[in-house]
Amino acid sequence: MEPSFLAELDSDDRRRILDAGVRRVFQPGEIVFREGDLAETLHLLRHGHAAVRITTRWGDVATLNILGPGDTFGELALIQPQLRRSASIAALDEVETLVLHRSVFEELRRTCPTVDRFLVLVLTERVRALSDQVRDAYYAPAAVRVLRQLQALCRIYDGATDGSADTQPTETVVPVTQEVLASMAGTTRSTVNRALQDAAADGFVRLTRGKVVVVDPVGLGQRARV
Repeated sequence: MEPSFLAELDSDDRRRILDAGVRRVFQPGEIVFREGDLAETLHLLRHGHAAVRITTRWGDVATLNILGPGDTFGELALIQPQLRRSASIAALDEVETLVLHRSVFEELRRTCPTVDRFLVLVLTERVRALSDQVRDAYYAPAAVRVLRQLQALCRIYDGATDGSADTQPTETVVPVTQEVLASMAGTTRSTVNRALQDAAADGFVRLTRGKVVVVDPVGLGQRARV
């Protein structure tokens, strides 16, 4: 699966970028790159799921995000040489990426300057996502942040719902622990547990060990908009 914004490029530029990439496959648990590594490549995630993790000042490992097919990561490598990775990326299942090296992309820019639009689109998507995270961190209650993260994970693992009323409800298994959800939502595990228990009581989710089953994605989406 390719990032949706590639469709905004003309067919020639899209093909140039895809042809310039190198296919890589990572097994479950394998590290794609580590925090602090020299940044030289952008990855287009085609299949599988990957965790974005950082090490806190206290030495704990925190999960910031989970990525799915169509996502990109490592984009700053295309902008600034000698940059270090700000987070680690770990494969959660079998992952396939298309890897674009900075030197290859710079050659593309020299021979076909219109591919710069690709970089603009990647960075625009990243700024939009970061803006959403900042807004939620400042203004959304912790329980709502938990449900929004779960809703996003529901989309990633099933291509499920945007919470609209005309979406056909389907069950989606989200294989993340409450500890991971707490890390992603910037809250405590006890807060996550309360939010999920409330959602389970309303029939939106079913809780099992190490995972959450989204039973009513429409109801979950509506609750997450509160």
